[in-house]
Amino acid sequence: MSGSILMRFELHVRCEGCGRDSALNLDVPNVEGAPTTIDEVLASGLIDQRPFSCSSCECPASHLIAINPMK
Repeated sequence: MSGSILMRFELHVRCEGCGRDSALNLDVPNVEGAPTTIDEVLASGLIDQRPFSCSSCECPASHLIAINPMK
């Protein structure tokens, strides 16, 4: 990971339009107070800032199914 990324998480989401599951990366910037755990990421609002567009139906809305830290 580059010096500007502190942590990377893999988000598993389900499209609200067609129900297709997808995986997205969420990079946490290396700044003071940045979240480093799943609970901190969920509380931080970073997930809401991550854009999503389904590759099948182009729906912009999804539901979070799971989140995993990446090494």
